[in-house]
Formats: sequence, C-alpha cells, structure tokens
Amino acid sequence: MLGDVDALPAVRQLVKIPRPNGHGLIFIGSWTVPRAGCSAVVKVQAAEGPITGAREAVVLSSLDPSQYFTPHPYAPDAGGLPYHVADHEQWDAQFPDHPLTLVRIALERITPTLTLHSEFKALPPFASRSRPDVRRWFRRRNQGPSSGSSGR
Repeated sequence: MLGDVDALPAVRQLVKIPRPNGHGLIFIGSWTVPRAGCSAVVKVQAAEGPITGAREAVVLSSLDPSQYFTPHPYAPDAGGLPYHVADHEQWDAQFPDHPLTLVRIALERITPTLTLHSEFKALPPFASRSRPDVRRWFRRRNQGPSSGSSGR
C-alpha cells in the first residue's frame, strides 16, 4: 500500500513468516521510504503466542471453504505461506489481540509521529528505470483487498 511518511512517498508492507523456533507465525509491518540510492525502513512485529490459528479457524467457519484461500493480490504466482481472507483488516475488530491486528494498530499509531532526518529528506527521490510510474503501478495492484497481509 502506498502512503506518506513525514510527507515523503512510502510503501507499507505487511508480511507473515513462520516462527523460526516454534509453531505459529510472526507478523511484520513496515514502511519503506525510498530515496535515490538508499531507503529508510520502520518496522514493527508481533508473534503468535502458544495458541495459533484461532482467527483463521473462526473466519473459515463463517465462509464457504472455497472462498477462504485466494491468490495474493500483489504476487498471485509467488510461493510462500498461503494467502487467505482471515488476513484482511475487516476481521481486526473481532480479533483485537491478534498479532496481525496489533501490527496494523502500531503502524497506524506511529506513522503520524515519524520524523525523517532533514538530510535524508533532501536526497533526490527514488526513480525506477524499469517502472517510471511506480505509484500508478502500485495503485493498480492495490485495487484488491485494502490491507492484504503478504505471505511472502
């Protein structure tokens, strides 16, 4: 998802990865602020505790199972963890203590308070040679679910 951090264009990403030592997942949320030749990243993360899969089980039980797993809106052909509708933001209110909800809330809370160093802000903007209109490309890709957690 595109947004702004301290008035500079930024990309928000939500990712889930398996816990390296144990069962369950770790959810990572980040803002990347690209500049020419470098970037700044702000990251928050939360891990599932001893009980995992409750959010997924409740959401799955409320849907037709064929509606549960969907192609990832940003990388439909990529491997990794499965993408499913329980990752959507619409379920956060029902699961206020879930790590994905906590990551979204933390990003929402801290984003307006982030201040980038003036020298970083003065650097030339990021320019992609292969995709000169990166914002338009991301807007097209983001027309799927509004919050989409990534399984990559």
